Amino acid sequence: MARRIVTSRTPLAAGIDAVVCELPDVGCRAFTYLATLLSICRAAAEAEVAAVILDRPNPIGGIVEGGGVVAGQENFVAPYDLPLRHGLTLGEVARLFCAEQGLAPPAVVPCDGWQRTPIALGSVYVSPSPNMPTPTAALAYPGAVLLEGTGLSEGRGTVRPFTLLGAPGIDGDALARHLAVAELPGLRVRAARFRPAASKHAGALCGGVELYVDDPRAWRALPVVLEILAFIRDRHGASLEPGAFLDRLSGGTTLREWCLTSGADPRELIDPWTAEHDAHRDRVAPHLLYRAEP
Repeated sequence: MARRIVTSRTPLAAGIDAVVCELPDVGCRAFTYLATLLSICRAAAEAEVAAVILDRPNPIGGIVEGGGVVAGQENFVAPYDLPLRHGLTLGEVARLFCAEQGLAPPAVVPCDGWQRTPIALGSVYVSPSPNMPTPTAALAYPGAVLLEGTGLSEGRGTVRPFTLLGAPGIDGDALARHLAVAELPGLRVRAARFRPAASKHAGALCGGVELYVDDPRAWRALPVVLEILAFIRDRHGASLEPGAFLDRLSGGTTLREWCLTSGADPRELIDPWTAEHDAHRDRVAPHLLYRAEP
């Protein structure tokens, strides 16, 4: 029997009763499965076809980090105005999106027993993509993904994507010491040298650091990555190269402008973002399907 494959770019037509979505996720706005799901929800609503979402846990839990998306700056890696680490499942985001956009609500089949706890290190983990192979990579992603908009390697092309970070010429020992002095919760770090086999700086020897998470509940990805960006900006400025894709990832120009301001402190970004989080929690509360962790 012939099958019709329905994607976010396929017009929905007569004869389709429902679109069923089951997508793994990593709890970060920049992970593109989110944009795909929202496109499907909109297309289904416009075609008056039911959207059914088989929900999955958010592996990095209900913790919120980062700022939202500036109006008019939405794109495939910032598809909706949510914090970078939004603390929701895809089913919950879909419920929020459809309610705020005036679309027919999706039917969400919830997970049984999940309570927003970040994934325990060493537990069973189903990789949603080849570049998200471990729980540590997923926990690091909401910060390390921002390096994709700079001249720094985010570890693609290595066996440690999003935890091996650096570039040619970076003093990894000094960077590791800088992060150790910062005493960032949940972090252990070592200096590293690595040579990506593909992607950015393929074949070149990079200096940098390898990140380890020793406490997923205490860990916050953005303070760690902002300290890395600040160190490289102030000591290896030519390596940073913040570009237009950083604006797309971060949902506006504020982060790139900070990267271009010598001596700017990470708190200049973190404090305003954190001030927005209570409003985010109030906004999403009617659409939540799961309790907070015990």
